[in-house]
Amino acid sequence: MSQTTHTTTEVSPTQLLRNLIENAACGMALPEELHDALSLLEQVLHLAPTTPQLEVEVPA
Repeated sequence: MSQTTHTTTEVSPTQLLRNLIENAACGMALPEELHDALSLLEQVLHLAPTTPQLEVEVPA
């Protein structure tokens, strides 16, 4: 379940991401919510946007 705030105080981007990670561990956060929170954090910190990397298994 994502955190929804109904107050005038906004949750910081780092706290939002932390909350979503905790919720994801319980199966209660959508991948899109995590992606959006990470994008917001990148914007706030003036970081270059990252993109998902596919994990590729290399045969032994």
